[in-house]
Amino acid sequence: MKTRFIVLIDFSSYSKFELQLAKCWGDAMGADLLLLHQPLVFAPALTDIETRDEIVQNEVEKATAKLRSFAGQHLENTSRVTYRVATEDLFLALSELLREHYYNLIFVGLKGTGLLKRIFLGSTAIKVIDQVNVPTVAVPRHPFNMSPESFYVGVNYRYPLNTEALDKLLSLFGDRIKNIKFISIITEKDSRKLAIEYLEDLEEQYGTQWNASYHTFEGDDAFYELKQYMNARTDGVLLVQRGTRSLTDQLFRRFFINELVYDASVPLIVLPSWLSPNSL
Repeated sequence: MKTRFIVLIDFSSYSKFELQLAKCWGDAMGADLLLLHQPLVFAPALTDIETRDEIVQNEVEKATAKLRSFAGQHLENTSRVTYRVATEDLFLALSELLREHYYNLIFVGLKGTGLLKRIFLGSTAIKVIDQVNVPTVAVPRHPFNMSPESFYVGVNYRYPLNTEALDKLLSLFGDRIKNIKFISIITEKDSRKLAIEYLEDLEEQYGTQWNASYHTFEGDDAFYELKQYMNARTDGVLLVQRGTRSLTDQLFRRFFINELVYDASVPLIVLPSWLSPNSL
């Protein structure tokens, strides 16, 4: 099955980083790029259907031209790039695209500065992470390593890791990934014995092909230590799984994405849950 990266473009400064990362990975993996944009279409309330259709078509043509210009501005080669302007709901457009015969990854930018970033992350990124059950790459605006050598995989023994999704990603990256570090926060409510056993099982499962290891964060300072740990590592990508505690808990999700992805300047890949790999 051919691989395709769906890159959500809103023409903000964040879009450039999404596009550059998708192109870098796409070149290495032989993936096609599809740039998806949803314009704001305004038509008078009493407009007849024919006139409204003309207005929509005009907006589609302008947005498509803008997408092509944007791609040409930031990419040296656009031969593997296609364009889609969605005049319908964004998630309806994604649903249609995901029914096509591709292995898809979605790229979305993270937004927010100052106090606002700690309260509210860009709604599109959160909605895509919450609603679209395909691998999703959340891209920070700050400079980051576009050629990772390590995967830092957040796991919890209560929510088994989707190893099929992880294995697929590893196959795409090939021998560029040298290290896999499984990381886990162990709280007072967790069984430390079960947590360590699960981490050891993952280490053994992946240790035959990669340099696999694990690291735990425990106690009152676990979140701070996790942030410090990731701040010191610029060689990789952070992975978590959709539907696990780290995403469903709102406070932890904000901390996880804002403090680790935005501040530490590492991309985040959200793995799909154990459902169909191309589903909403």
